[in-house]
Amino acid sequence: MTRSSSARNFFIVAAVGAALSASACQTASLQDIAPLPGVRNTGTTPDLNVPQTAATQQFSDADKNAKIAELKAAQSNQGLKGQQGAAPTAPSQLKKAAQAQAETLKEIEGE
Repeated sequence: MTRSSSARNFFIVAAVGAALSASACQTASLQDIAPLPGVRNTGTTPDLNVPQTAATQQFSDADKNAKIAELKAAQSNQGLKGQQGAAPTAPSQLKKAAQAQAETLKEIEGE
């Protein structure tokens, strides 16, 4: 290879590299990538003063009071069940549990 052909190849590679790097800097718009159906730019701002409409029927005061009473009744029943269901722990049960734990520890340690 002669010196002029290697210089020519260098400039060709540099030109192709510059063209590729310049094209990599350009980005596509989001509309080109994934256009959204029904969405378009009209050039105007949206009207935010449109009154909101409810998606479902709203609770009345009577419905609200009935639900609150139902929740309070369920809450009071839970408190009673929790207090009645808890049995006091006897000292003999604590001793048995401590002995069982000690035996289990001895088995684990291999003594």
